[in-house]
Amino acid sequence: EEIVPEAIESIRTALHCCGGRDCEEGGQAYDVVLKPVVYETATWHNPILSTQFIQAFIGEFISIGLPGNPALLIGDAFLGHGMSSEGRQWFQAALERTDTPSERTRILCMIAESFFMEGDHRAAVEWFKRAQENDPDLPDVYTGMARCHTYLMEYDRAIADIGRACGLDPANEVYQEMKKEIDTLSAHVISLSRISSEEIRSIFRTGDWLL
Repeated sequence: EEIVPEAIESIRTALHCCGGRDCEEGGQAYDVVLKPVVYETATWHNPILSTQFIQAFIGEFISIGLPGNPALLIGDAFLGHGMSSEGRQWFQAALERTDTPSERTRILCMIAESFFMEGDHRAAVEWFKRAQENDPDLPDVYTGMARCHTYLMEYDRAIADIGRACGLDPANEVYQEMKKEIDTLSAHVISLSRISSEEIRSIFRTGDWLL
């Protein structure tokens, strides 16, 4: 099986209609085309055909000369539908194609978010750290790490992270509220960073000590 010319022509027409225009939410209008495409193709029983269709989308996207990184848009669409593993594969591809520091930082954060969605908070922290190395002045990097450390019950680190975010953006009410919540949690529980034994730390994380 292969993608028929009529399907490719439909992709081309849709992208031509949407290209360059903004949708009401503020993003590029072709996101409106891409998100349902990703959702529908992900349910196909033929993964090869699904990949071919998305590759055809990328080919037309590039040939038309639309702005943006198509692999990043596809990854974002997958992540928006809760398909973190699939999204991460496209983010990795986008990382190879990016040519701006700001986009690279965004992609690194999205990879971190994909791990966070899966509950792998340790891996998420590592990817947020890569984003931090790329742009140490981006508050969202520190809030991302703060969320991870909070789930890992490493409240000392979480407090340091959210404090850095608040320092970079003092007027952000969301950051201030997040700081209060982390401070409250820290005041009522044992911080795992103070426990040297990984075995004991693991017991506290899983909640087995409550049994």
